[in-house]
Amino acid sequence: MKTKILCIFLIILQLFLPVSAAEIWSETTESIITEGVRLRHEERFLTDGWESVHVLEIDIKNENLSLSALYDSRGISHSKNVLKMAEEGDVVAAVNADFFNWTGTPLGFTVTDGKVISSPSHDPGLAVFMETEEGDFLFDYVDMSLFVTCPEGYKAEIIHINKVHSMESMVLYTSDWDEKTPGSHDGVSELVVEDGIVKEIRLEMDGAEVPENGYVIATSTKTSTYLVDNFKVGDAVELSYSITPEIENIRTAVGGGTVLVKDGKVATFTNVISGTHPRTAIGVDAAGEKLYLVTVDGRKTAMPGFTQTKLAEYMISLGADKALNLDGGGSSTMVAREEKNGILSVVNNVSDGALRPVATAIGVQFTGEKGAAASIRIFGDSFSMLGEGVPLSVMFYDAAENPLSAEENSVRLTSADGKIQNGVFYPSHSGTCTVKAASGKMKAEKTITVLEPAADYAAEKPKGGASVLLLPGLATEKTVLNGFVNKKLSALAKGEETVYTFGKYENEPELAVTRFSSLKAENSLFVTINAGLGSIRETDADQWKYIMEIGDSAEEKNIFFLLSTPLSAFSDPKEAALFERVITEKLHAKGKNVFVISTGAETTEMEKNGVRFITVSKKAGLSATDIFSDKNGGVRFTLEGDNVHFEKVPLYMREGK
Repeated sequence: MKTKILCIFLIILQLFLPVSAAEIWSETTESIITEGVRLRHEERFLTDGWESVHVLEIDIKNENLSLSALYDSRGISHSKNVLKMAEEGDVVAAVNADFFNWTGTPLGFTVTDGKVISSPSHDPGLAVFMETEEGDFLFDYVDMSLFVTCPEGYKAEIIHINKVHSMESMVLYTSDWDEKTPGSHDGVSELVVEDGIVKEIRLEMDGAEVPENGYVIATSTKTSTYLVDNFKVGDAVELSYSITPEIENIRTAVGGGTVLVKDGKVATFTNVISGTHPRTAIGVDAAGEKLYLVTVDGRKTAMPGFTQTKLAEYMISLGADKALNLDGGGSSTMVAREEKNGILSVVNNVSDGALRPVATAIGVQFTGEKGAAASIRIFGDSFSMLGEGVPLSVMFYDAAENPLSAEENSVRLTSADGKIQNGVFYPSHSGTCTVKAASGKMKAEKTITVLEPAADYAAEKPKGGASVLLLPGLATEKTVLNGFVNKKLSALAKGEETVYTFGKYENEPELAVTRFSSLKAENSLFVTINAGLGSIRETDADQWKYIMEIGDSAEEKNIFFLLSTPLSAFSDPKEAALFERVITEKLHAKGKNVFVISTGAETTEMEKNGVRFITVSKKAGLSATDIFSDKNGGVRFTLEGDNVHFEKVPLYMREGK
């Protein structure tokens, strides 16, 4: 037998074993929402999976920005998804806020523009985020006691404002509840109060309309007859309350869970939502100048999310001195105005696959006046293929970085690296291309990396070049035909210098694509990758370190990646997409010829973004006619310097061919 391996390097992966989750790849992208509001997306691929975090960083001392507690415009008794709330509230960005019960009403405190929309929770473990009229930010546990006093001076406690309750205690409804109260059926009594005077006492009636300048108090007469015994129409009603701690001039408030961070350190949790989940949090720095709204994606196979402790630690890493845990899981939602068109959209990946209606949200509003156009920006893909067009768009912005609608034909697009027709850039060469935009004195530039199509194979098979043969796995069913097929495959394997097989051959298991290795031949590098579990990371995450190293430092012109499992069969589509991106941007974009070989239903070849993807038929279990087809055999690369010759290798040739 000829020498099988020209020069093979087995990676001693044990040298790279991490003590804890190590970072494989990361990327941070930023966009401008408006003056003082930046959106940052931090995505990391670690040895134990993905992390995807969106952060709204807000210069809350900016006089043109304000916070709003958002809820359904029909009333706090209804729920609505964050995107619709944000659109109704005319905000530039928002995240979900409070936890809610089975009816959709918030568990905690809600205040907007100084008006109490719902009372604080009586659960001592649930905290509140509050902003005062003076611009101070508080993260605390709040208790409110509310009492009603009848003309004779008797007091009774009101347990909730605008919350669903069993009616064993008193509940007060305002016009922010809904158009009407739940009603006075089944022994419930309702006291309708307007301008401090009883207007109506209702029993066994449908819901009452809540006066704009008043409220309705409700309770069950089965529990208490206080309302019907102590009030009559025309009586004065007195309300009194106390709040602990003593907080005055609350302008905005939303309820949440535990305080996550206190004085820059992880707080003692009073409400624990265990496990790893999507998360939402709000925090502020020690100076009270920067506010952070954060969502963490999760509940995906390779992207579980954060624990509560990890969320607290992350908030500290941002610079938060105080932070509060908000509702998470399927509720975690962030919306923001898109930089390229000014339209509100969801920016995170909601775990339910669709937006969940929630009780409240916290939004950021731009309160200043929009001005004249002061700058322009160009939007479009940053990577393209030679021969393909790149659609471009231009957006105008005022001095406060608010997007403005562009007037038709008000922008001139030019490029010395290609032509522009109807807003589409057609590059004239590969590499870095620049597009320019001008409108009056306003100018902008955008760079686009243009990739070349895959290099052509050598037309003639070199006579003295190195040969590398890739063969399908052996036929498994014991038939006479398969016996001939396996014998032929073994003969092909023994007749070549270098052979890779997608399955173990007798006495030659070292040739199977079932482990991580690299082999140099001519000016080419062959890399085998074990993705036997449907994932490179899950099979052996340390393989990714070498893939990245190859991307950064490979000197060979031709790079061949042999995958034991095809990318299309990966359990994590994000990992498959990252692999394609890494080899395209780190290798092909730098002038390398890149090949990805794996198994498929038959032997095929295709090109994507300049990378050649080749499949070798998975197994050679064939019919009598199939054994002559090159769709069911192997493939051979013959190498000479930079040149690569490619051919399909059928198992048998028909006579005369």
